[in-house]
Amino acid sequence: MNMSEYGKQQMWQGLVNDASTKGARLSVTDGINELASLPLSNPMQSSIVGGKLTFNTITKALVLRSGTPTTAILIIGSASALNLVVGVDLILDKPSVQAGGYLNIQALSITI
Repeated sequence: MNMSEYGKQQMWQGLVNDASTKGARLSVTDGINELASLPLSNPMQSSIVGGKLTFNTITKALVLRSGTPTTAILIIGSASALNLVVGVDLILDKPSVQAGGYLNIQALSITI
C-alpha cells in the first residue's frame, strides 16, 4: 500500500480530533510497568506535514516508578492508540528515571 499525502494528513487529523474530544496522555513504560504518565495538550500537535505528526511541548511529569524507559503508549480516552519506541519516536532527557524525579520529553514526532 502506498498512502497519498492527503491520506496521511487525514489519518493524523482523525487521531488528533479524537484526542481533542476524549483527552490524551502518554504512558512511558519499561516494557511492563508504567514509569510516568504525561498528559498531552489540546491540541496535541504543533504540525502535520508530509505524513509527520509533530507534538506540542509536553510538560514534564513526576516519575512514579524507577526504571529504564523503553516504550511509550499514546492513550486516547481509554484506548491505546499507538505504541512508540523510546530513542526512535520520542527522545527523553535521560536514559533511566528515578521515582520522585521528573521525566522530560525533548522531542516527539511520528512519521507514516
